[in-house]
Amino acid sequence: MLQSGDPLIHLLCARFSPERHGGVEQRMAYVARELAAAGQRVEVLTENRTGSPANEVFGPGLIVRRFDPLECGRLWRWRDRLRLRWWKRVIREVGVGTLWATDPIMATAAINAGRGDDLVFNPACCAAALDMAARQYPGGEASQMSRTLQRFDATAWQQAPRVVVSSGNLCEQFVAMYGGRDHVDVVPHGVCAPRPFARVVPGASDDLHGERLGIERGAFVVGFVGRLDPVKDLGFLFEAAARVPDEAAIHLLIVGDGPDEARLKKLALARGILDRITWTGALDDPCDAYAAMDVMVLPSWYEAFGNVILEAMAHGVPVIGRRRDATGRRPVLTAAEELIDHHATGAVIDAHDVTGLARELTRLYRLPAVRRAMGNEARREAAKRPWGETVAAYLRILGSSAAVPMRRAA
Repeated sequence: MLQSGDPLIHLLCARFSPERHGGVEQRMAYVARELAAAGQRVEVLTENRTGSPANEVFGPGLIVRRFDPLECGRLWRWRDRLRLRWWKRVIREVGVGTLWATDPIMATAAINAGRGDDLVFNPACCAAALDMAARQYPGGEASQMSRTLQRFDATAWQQAPRVVVSSGNLCEQFVAMYGGRDHVDVVPHGVCAPRPFARVVPGASDDLHGERLGIERGAFVVGFVGRLDPVKDLGFLFEAAARVPDEAAIHLLIVGDGPDEARLKKLALARGILDRITWTGALDDPCDAYAAMDVMVLPSWYEAFGNVILEAMAHGVPVIGRRRDATGRRPVLTAAEELIDHHATGAVIDAHDVTGLARELTRLYRLPAVRRAMGNEARREAAKRPWGETVAAYLRILGSSAAVPMRRAA
């Protein structure tokens, strides 16, 4: 158990899943472990949604305390307000230390509980921006945010003494939706993977990895890694793949699972490409999948950051993303331009240019030397973003009792 001594860092999160690959759960678990390894005392306060032990120690300096989640029952319409009250009770029992909140409900609960001065708000997304975009896309209903949650998000953004975001894209979303503020740190994520990256450049060994996944030798493999959710807009990729000339022998490798899988398979069938797709489901270790790819595409219309872009680059895979467009009828809010150097480590296409994506895929198929050069450069660029620098930035912010001026933390 943790011993008394230096002030704690209390991480407040809805889920804490050290074993999960991808998403905010992996990021928070990784940073918490590294902070503890650096000598910080970290206590994770989270909801017990999986029947895990109430208290669990993950090595020296890191303990997880799980509470039975709030059951709203017939009061589900007031879920956000009820969770706010529930988290206020939890926070009032928390001792001295920094409150590191990733969710606007927990951040607002800290403010309402009189612990606002101890708060670091580290949001995974901007609720109002995500809601605005979701209302413009088919299937976006699942990503819509309640007005109550948006109000809590605005409160945390405006009143927390310290705010940390993962990208300039996310910072711009908050400013556009809730107005500016004086104290913001932009701390980009680093490269994190479950095992060391073995791939150096795309090459002959790709066929071996592809065959393990049921992909024919010689196929031009275009990959995607992420949750199968409407926000990822895989239909955009499917439409582009259907327009790529047959000579490319394009094969899509879809890594992930989620609620949109059945609809996506119907869509792929309608586009005539279902027989050219391998669906792996969620993988705890996607390294072999990355190694089988010639190119990766992240077609999302909303991403706060995009960890999979860096993961693919670290494997020497060029990445194609969509350019941010906050002004169009259907907004595309991504950080692709912050992570991808156009025609050096991949490509950034116009937000709604399906033909442009098909053209870029065709180009990379026809120019394997260019593809390999991009892969080499992508790997070099990813190596410049180690998690150690990210953790060092969090150490400076979470270990400080004073608000930090607006700046970019490397």
